Amino acid sequence: MVEQCKHLCGFFYRRALFSKGIARRISALIRRMLIVLFHDPLCLMSVRGKVLEMPLSHALPLLVFENSRYDTLPRRIGDFLRAKGESIKGIDVGANIGDTVWAFGCEDGDRYLAVEADACFASCLRRNCPSSAVVVCELFCADSDRLIEGTLVSSKGTARVVCGTQSRQAYSVDTLAAKHGFTDSNLLKSDTDGFDFAVINGAARLIKDVQPFVYVECDDFGDVKYGRNVDGMMRMFAESGYASVVIYDNVGYFVAQVSLADVDTMHDLLLYQLTSDQCYFDLLFVPPVYADEFIATERAFFASNGSKERSKPVALAMLGCQS
Repeated sequence: MVEQCKHLCGFFYRRALFSKGIARRISALIRRMLIVLFHDPLCLMSVRGKVLEMPLSHALPLLVFENSRYDTLPRRIGDFLRAKGESIKGIDVGANIGDTVWAFGCEDGDRYLAVEADACFASCLRRNCPSSAVVVCELFCADSDRLIEGTLVSSKGTARVVCGTQSRQAYSVDTLAAKHGFTDSNLLKSDTDGFDFAVINGAARLIKDVQPFVYVECDDFGDVKYGRNVDGMMRMFAESGYASVVIYDNVGYFVAQVSLADVDTMHDLLLYQLTSDQCYFDLLFVPPVYADEFIATERAFFASNGSKERSKPVALAMLGCQS
């Protein structure tokens, strides 16, 4: 019966996405009613070929449906590493329902440490990902092993810590990596809706010693220290041997490569982000040994696969490529 309910909820979610006219509006209404009446039941949805269990309110299928590049960077990172003969040994902080693990790829030899504080998401994560490849930690990450005060609030497939009096034990990435055997990870991802600077600070040893790919959400969430936090993160990566950061918008499009020493350009981009209300950023710090090659492949990928067909030859010519 439980599985039948998941399939039924998924049916109405799919109808709300893929049908048209009155059928779409009715299905969307039924979906909203199910969320309210049954306290956000679970459903089964296929996302880029992988069936995932998730709360019915989860926005992931909608985001993928509306944005062709959304969350496609992880697959390109995974494919790049495998082409170099490396299996993925990744740490995913804010692992949610396991969708990013599958986005990077979960192939033979790959291993992940998936950290998720929300109980519902963590439960889905365990069912969505193979236990042989993914170690799930249902806890909070911070800049150090310490108590943090706050309440975890989830909505539409994401969760964040807000002000509150509840104390929770948090651990640094470096602590968790040492405990679970991930001190040589070649990949670190953080998406925690406002706690990401603390997460990255708590991974300082891993970043300096191993120089992994680091993929991190970058948004202000109303924090007046946002600019200083970004500056501090850039200094940390520069001191760890990285040269630049690659910036993407929140639906997956390439924005710019910026030198970690070029604070003015970074501030201009942050000003655009904060004043335009158009997007937030995802930042990718590429290991120095791979930086030139990977960034060149990214530029070529977007020049060759842009949504404006008439602009592809212009973009390719600008990069010195041929179609």
